Amino acid sequence: MKIVDAKKVGIPNKEVEISSEFKGTFNLGKIVVTHKTDKDGNLPIIVRHPEAKIQLKIDANLVETIIQKADQLQGYEILYLGESKYSSKLSKHEKLQTTKESKDTDSSTNSVEPIGSNQHSEGSDNNEKIDEVTFNIQLVEADTGKPLPNTTYYLDYKNNIKPHKTNNSGIDSGIKADVSQSIGVYLDDDDEKKQSIYSMAFPVTGDLNGQTKVLKVPVVTLQLKFVDKSKKPIPNYQFKTVYRGQTSETKKANVRGIAIIKALAGQHLKLIDGEERATTTAIVTYGSKSWTITIDKNISKEDVSKVSKSKEKTIPETSSVVQESKSTEKENATQTKIEKPKVKEVEKKTKDGPTLEVESDQTEITIKFIDEKNNKPLSGLSYITKSTKYGKNSSITGSDGTRGRPHESLVGVEITVIVSEDGKEVKKGSFIVNNDRDKVYIYKAKKPEFEKGIITYNIYEDHQIIKYIPKNISSSNKQKYKYIYYEKNGKKHNICTVNWNTTKEKSKGEKRSSKPTHASILYDKKVNQGQTSRRVKYENGDIAEYGINNGEYFWRLFKALSGDITLVRMPDSLKYNNSNVKISYTFSNTQRRYTSPGHLACFIGALATTGLAIQSTGSCFEEGTGFPSTSHNNGRSVDTIYLTNQNNEQKYITAMKNFGCHTQYRGRSKPKYEWTTPAAYHDSHLHSMFDEKRVKIIRE
Repeated sequence: MKIVDAKKVGIPNKEVEISSEFKGTFNLGKIVVTHKTDKDGNLPIIVRHPEAKIQLKIDANLVETIIQKADQLQGYEILYLGESKYSSKLSKHEKLQTTKESKDTDSSTNSVEPIGSNQHSEGSDNNEKIDEVTFNIQLVEADTGKPLPNTTYYLDYKNNIKPHKTNNSGIDSGIKADVSQSIGVYLDDDDEKKQSIYSMAFPVTGDLNGQTKVLKVPVVTLQLKFVDKSKKPIPNYQFKTVYRGQTSETKKANVRGIAIIKALAGQHLKLIDGEERATTTAIVTYGSKSWTITIDKNISKEDVSKVSKSKEKTIPETSSVVQESKSTEKENATQTKIEKPKVKEVEKKTKDGPTLEVESDQTEITIKFIDEKNNKPLSGLSYITKSTKYGKNSSITGSDGTRGRPHESLVGVEITVIVSEDGKEVKKGSFIVNNDRDKVYIYKAKKPEFEKGIITYNIYEDHQIIKYIPKNISSSNKQKYKYIYYEKNGKKHNICTVNWNTTKEKSKGEKRSSKPTHASILYDKKVNQGQTSRRVKYENGDIAEYGINNGEYFWRLFKALSGDITLVRMPDSLKYNNSNVKISYTFSNTQRRYTSPGHLACFIGALATTGLAIQSTGSCFEEGTGFPSTSHNNGRSVDTIYLTNQNNEQKYITAMKNFGCHTQYRGRSKPKYEWTTPAAYHDSHLHSMFDEKRVKIIRE
């Protein structure tokens, strides 16, 4: 193993934690050792039991998981660009001279998916960027796990579908995405419709950073039925296939004209007449497993274009995929034609999760709302589409009464449309999705009601957070937000009204051993704010804070960025008890009583739905700093003291996740709560980080 910098120069004296574990006939337990690289960046050779799991950590972050091979000397290179900024590459294996024959001679099957997550340490200098992650995607065959090299596929991110392509190892590197977004995965076009493989779609989470997401491309078993122009089967029909650059040997259908082959979804499959007189090309789709190929028995060599005997490209260039398919079909229309049946989707639950056996046609739906009083398009209305297939999804209408883009759905799915009126769900109707893309489903609804003269954060029991901005804001409420909670039955609860201020956005806190002197000082004063005892503000807007954490005194520098942010002053305590809604929190040993407006809404929602009383050790200070923490800048995180009842703690964690906290850190000695990641310095408190993009905004 070797650690190198950006110029591929070895990094000396770099510490790496190496842990290994093997469970076989004898359970050897877990072995943990720490080594430092030599002057050339090399680490000692690691020798472990075959099939042992080896994990590498740098700066307390998991870099990679490797499985030790029995007959191969494995080389490993780690590119290190700073804390939490690295990539790793397993080199081509060198076969060892052994008398035992290898059972795994294809080095491509030894690609290992990094399964660990980067861990965040609040009390250390961790510069991990968790609002945006950078990761790799590897495409593999679902049945064998072999990588798919040089394969074109598509990612749907923020409603924009873009082509991607894997390298020779089946990997597409350096993909960036915002945490809490979702990514859809599409394969090649079928009749100008990109086919979506739902089991390959995935949410973007903080632990993807620096990792490789392995996507298994489904293997489709195709039934080919060869018939003549009269639709009669052609017994023992001979044919060849050209698939992923390889031409097969001659294959033969049975006496009923049927042949069974396997191919990956989204790939081009060319069928060649047994006498190489005619060809046809189509794309393998997850939804069509039975192809009927009509053969003109009277074709002659002069009537068709000659079949090229040279191998095709493994994957056509992105820009020519559709064009090539259309051209081939037109060229051979009189000779061969593939007919694919329209089928319904059957979803089966397996131990590995839901699996789609087949897929019906996908179409688009437009839903529009009009004002029930004047029939004009209704903007700013929150509505829900609900189905057994897709669950519940919320949207907000724009100026034309639609959400601005169609909904996508499979044909045959029943969609129920629900309007959220004052927090109460009102069913407006249901319909079965058909192929009519031009149809617009129109519903009447009440115009959304805005609080008069004040901006409100409306928090709904179904986990929605909507910011309503009225046309006119009274002078007394210019710097105030009101927080309202709605039960599912529509009951409204006025929780609190808070003051807000704007300040310059701050970077993560950088740990310093002495007071920073990089800029002219505006003021330097002593404070008594929990763990923080001193604050220095510089003329460029930077702020340095000094104090104690875990028995250590140090400084943190929060640099001012160019943008402005809004922070709210949380109530010093909150006790609300009305009907079924109980909200209760207090602060403990902190003056970090500011946070982002959306984070306060998330916090209120979690408390309201659980009814739990929580103690908080704070979020951030008035100008977006957050000593002693690195990632409380801009009020994006809030800390809470663990509840003594573990079931209640899990309820709170889940509620915070449901209302928009994409990342939550727990102490390493704490139970393995769902939705959390273990991290140093968190044995005393839970750390919850909110995504402000979760808040929907409606203007009157």
